[in-house]
Amino acid sequence: VLYAQENSLCEWGTVSDWQALYRIEGVGQNISGCPTEDGFIRHAFLSVGNLGPDAISSTMIPTVYTVCGVVLCTIVFAAFQNLRITEVKADARTVSPNDFAALVRNLPRTATDERAIAEFFREHAVSGQLTEIVKVVIGWDAEEFRAKIKEIRELQARLKELSPGSEEHKQIGVRIKAITDQLGSVASADKASKLRSSGVVVVVFRHQSDMLACVRKWGSVQARWLYREAEDCSCLPSGNRLCLGSPLARFPFGSPPKPVFKLSIERAPNPGDIHWEELGVDFGLKLKLQAFTNLRMAFIIVVCFFVTYGFNKLQDFVREAQEDSGGGFGLGLIAVLPAMGVAAANVLLCIVARRETEKEYHDTRTDEEFSQALKMTVGMVVNTAGVTYFCNAQPQEWYRSGGLVDDLISLMLVNSLAVPLMTYLDPAYAVKGLLHRRKLTQEKLNGFNEVLSRGPPSNKEEVQERKRVLDEVEYFKKAYCPSPMNNARRYAVALKTFLCCLIYMPLLPLLALVGFVALSLQYLVDKYLLLRWYSRPPKPANANMSMLSLQVVKLVAPLTLAAASFVFLCPSWSDKTEAWSNFYMALFLALCFSLLLPLSFLA
Repeated sequence: VLYAQENSLCEWGTVSDWQALYRIEGVGQNISGCPTEDGFIRHAFLSVGNLGPDAISSTMIPTVYTVCGVVLCTIVFAAFQNLRITEVKADARTVSPNDFAALVRNLPRTATDERAIAEFFREHAVSGQLTEIVKVVIGWDAEEFRAKIKEIRELQARLKELSPGSEEHKQIGVRIKAITDQLGSVASADKASKLRSSGVVVVVFRHQSDMLACVRKWGSVQARWLYREAEDCSCLPSGNRLCLGSPLARFPFGSPPKPVFKLSIERAPNPGDIHWEELGVDFGLKLKLQAFTNLRMAFIIVVCFFVTYGFNKLQDFVREAQEDSGGGFGLGLIAVLPAMGVAAANVLLCIVARRETEKEYHDTRTDEEFSQALKMTVGMVVNTAGVTYFCNAQPQEWYRSGGLVDDLISLMLVNSLAVPLMTYLDPAYAVKGLLHRRKLTQEKLNGFNEVLSRGPPSNKEEVQERKRVLDEVEYFKKAYCPSPMNNARRYAVALKTFLCCLIYMPLLPLLALVGFVALSLQYLVDKYLLLRWYSRPPKPANANMSMLSLQVVKLVAPLTLAAASFVFLCPSWSDKTEAWSNFYMALFLALCFSLLLPLSFLA
């Protein structure tokens, strides 16, 4: 509504711009307006261009965007509290293995005696009582096994895509057996006795209440920062835990044992979520691998950036050629050409992000998924929002026909609305149909039934034949199995849509509506596929991905809105000093929320 003004959009053009656009002769002519507005977007787009250059004198519009930033912070904070409450309610109604387990870090690498660790937590896990410990599971630092285990996983993933009767399938099977035999020979009793602990163990309690009390005691702010217990302040209601208590117990080390190691304790993930063989990886090695993968990912992002930039320049070249020739055929296709290029580049970025993340070491599969989603999000936001702005960086280029606003409309419609529809079609399942399902014929089915109907095999040849048939049956079962839900890509697409619409909302407020429709459509499609189509995931999902994604929104969204409001409103502001002062205020509020206020303040 604030942008619904009828100022002349052509005022954004300069003299040289209009001479190039309308072939006006005479450099010295005094052109105050423009012959026509055909070269610019329509007023109905309700962009900030409707206000005209240097025309905002009222503080209403910048104040509205500052209020929007405050509202955004409030919604993010409330959403996190609601997420935590939902998690607590769901956790109270279900029973899972991690209801009784705590994950302990920073133990010495020589702590390999389960009884000694159990005795320490029996005495110190919960204050004022002896806690019953069921078991201690040590994460071993099997460094020499790690590469072999990773190779077996890669070979098993390739094996799933091959027909059991193919030659490559046999070769990979032989290779897996050879690696397994090597691991068996290395894991002799002598070698096993020399294994070191990773410094990470899982302590299993008899009672859930003891686990919760232990995590509450060792996971407080005072424990994390000062390694002391938290106690209630006497002048405040009980449960405030604002005062410092006695020092926490340290794990003993040496001979004779002396309390040395400060422990970090949190609720353990479920067993299927832990990468046991990667727990012992040195933190420096993890950072080194992540640095290398992020550099490779950055290189791919830069390549995709310039490829998409080339699509934009090709669009401009073809449009100018058609305008010179007077032809209008294909203008609709040209308008979506950059959007199609961005969509293709985003698919490539998602594939590369997944493969690069698999080369890293992570303690849990949820951490691996989030690292993958974060790489996808950064790549897609840069490729979607960054290229478009890079091609139309000057304010006079924002409102021209085929400029920034025009590109944003086609770009966000294609990348925000078409992606959920492509997800609904499940392209991976269609590809499996072309490569695998078409191999299943009626003759093969009759052969399977004939072999399986014979009953138990009576000789070696029948045993081998039955095994071959059962392998092929499993192969075709997987070929007809729908895809599992790709959580990393889901969150990455949602974050990309939200952040891209947020970046350009001050320029084109209609993108807020586009983003709302896109996220609603993605939600409906994901819910339908989850309930009616997707196969069971290899790892049950939890609330951690949602919380980590919300943390990204908390850190990025307020600062993004403050910066975008200044960049896109400043050219229309008459008093630039007022623009800067409003930007400083919005930036201060955003920094306070993003960096200083913890989302778990009330949780």
